[in-house]
Amino acid sequence: MTKKPTPPEASAESADGIIVQQRQGCVWVTLPDAINMDTHMRIEKKVDAMLHGKPARMVIDLAETRNMYSAGFGMIVRVKRVMAEYDGKLYVVNVNPKVMEAMQFTGIHKILSVYEQGATLDFLE
Repeated sequence: MTKKPTPPEASAESADGIIVQQRQGCVWVTLPDAINMDTHMRIEKKVDAMLHGKPARMVIDLAETRNMYSAGFGMIVRVKRVMAEYDGKLYVVNVNPKVMEAMQFTGIHKILSVYEQGATLDFLE
């Protein structure tokens, strides 16, 4: 049976539009509306802190993200690589059509588990 996301299991921590939660057995990271050269370092620092805990599953939620530049894509690929080093899984969810088009253009969607906006998240517990 597939599931849709439910409300967070733990309170969110927010800074600079970045929300980190424990949700349905995953570290759930909701990113801000734009990921560019100015914002990606703050995001990467926050995500790196979560990676030190070696979560089994991490979700990067792009529900609020309307613009993503190469720095953002590079960050996601790096997180994917780190997660794979200790057999963790990374999922990118709620990808809007504009960002999905960029993912397809670059081919990044082929190496990630990507779920477009409204898709059923079949990996949830």
